[in-house]
Amino acid sequence: MNIIRQLLTIFILLFVFANLQAGVFFIPVEVPEYQILNDYLQRDEFKNLSARFKTQLAPLSDKKLFPNSTIFGKNKPNRFQLSPFLILSEDFKSAKYAHANGYESIRGGFLARANKNISVYASYLLDERLAKSEYYSGKVWRGLAGEVETAMAVYQGSGFDIIAGRFGSSWGPSRQSLILSETARPMDGIQIRSEWGKFRFTYQFAKLNRVFSITENQTGYINRYFAGHRIAFKTNDNLHFSIFETIIYGGAGRSIELAYLNPLMFFHAFQLNENYDDNTFLGFDFTWFLNNQHKFYGQFLIDDFQIDSEVRGDNEPNEIGILLGINSIDLFDLFDLQAEYLKITNRTYNQIYTRNRYENRGELIGHPFGPDGDCLSLSFIRWFKDNKKAFFDLVYQRKGEGRYDDIWTEPWLDTDNYSESFPTGVVEKSFSTSIGFTGYIRPYLFIETSSGINFIDNFQHFDGISKTIPFFSIRLSLLLSTRLNVGN
Repeated sequence: MNIIRQLLTIFILLFVFANLQAGVFFIPVEVPEYQILNDYLQRDEFKNLSARFKTQLAPLSDKKLFPNSTIFGKNKPNRFQLSPFLILSEDFKSAKYAHANGYESIRGGFLARANKNISVYASYLLDERLAKSEYYSGKVWRGLAGEVETAMAVYQGSGFDIIAGRFGSSWGPSRQSLILSETARPMDGIQIRSEWGKFRFTYQFAKLNRVFSITENQTGYINRYFAGHRIAFKTNDNLHFSIFETIIYGGAGRSIELAYLNPLMFFHAFQLNENYDDNTFLGFDFTWFLNNQHKFYGQFLIDDFQIDSEVRGDNEPNEIGILLGINSIDLFDLFDLQAEYLKITNRTYNQIYTRNRYENRGELIGHPFGPDGDCLSLSFIRWFKDNKKAFFDLVYQRKGEGRYDDIWTEPWLDTDNYSESFPTGVVEKSFSTSIGFTGYIRPYLFIETSSGINFIDNFQHFDGISKTIPFFSIRLSLLLSTRLNVGN
């Protein structure tokens, strides 16, 4: 991790000695109160041609909406600006057949802008829900778990960006990406973005959580790492393509692999040639804008794909993901429509070695829906300015019994003609309808609420068990912040 520490040191020096000018901003993806801002920026790409190539990478860069939001007040140029903030939240959920529960969270931190190129953002979290998570192994204080949620330094130059520290990210035309989704826990690492004309290149390296391992020679924790690169190409302002590759690796005695630090290396070929059993993922995505009002998009992910059919091992089912969608805005008076289809086959994101599972700190790095199922969703959205919206959602999904963290099995080795259904096992089928609102009803008061009904067949994968479950949720947040302007 010496490279990352050196880069962070450089960022700190630049931060301290930079000339004082207006700032640049990257909106963190982890904080629920910021999601409405990210949503609006992705909507803005329809008419803002220069933003289309950039909104496929989160955290999103923004020079107007975020710094001038109700959270941090108005931007004043030619000042060193420090904005400490505090977010107090209560998250309540209730559903039939389940106990109602409410969770408190406290976020505190700061946004600092040194100049037009450099900004620093940190968020520290105390959270009741996290304290009750089976994947949380840290300390608990009065029922609250604590962690540094985000701590990132950002440099943005002319066609060249660097983000270093702890941050969440997303790659692709949909916020819930198959390859790197913003709902995943933030990772500790570095991301580099570079744009040359019609090309945009992205590289990211991160250290993941350690896992406990027992072998014949030793017992203890082993390190895990993530690396990925993506190259995007725009044929014109309306049509974009990209290809990407990521890898999860680690193991006893392994540290940072220099080959995976090379953004030009083909990771899959390297691990094959070196006889490593690392977990690589390949894929591509596309975005097509029509009349500045409609967006067609898709993403295809390959975890494992069988080409040969010579031995029993070649009968392993393909592990892939498919995401297709359409988004239309301003159908009338700020009314939008979004439809999306998702399919992820069984065993995707999983691997024979637990260290190579596509997860970090108990959560998927990829799409949160997980493997072994498909989902069709339809959303009707009505915007009210840039910081509030109402929505009506319809969702139909099928979910098999496979999970990304299942114990790895290879039943195809026991027969010559193995096949399995999709989804696998007893399939839980559900249809839900909901209506809700999210946004700022006062300058410093955020609300997110949803209510609806979920109709489920084969509930929790028990054949023939059907349930109708009404549900309601509400999140209320109070945001307190001030802005300190220092300098000439």
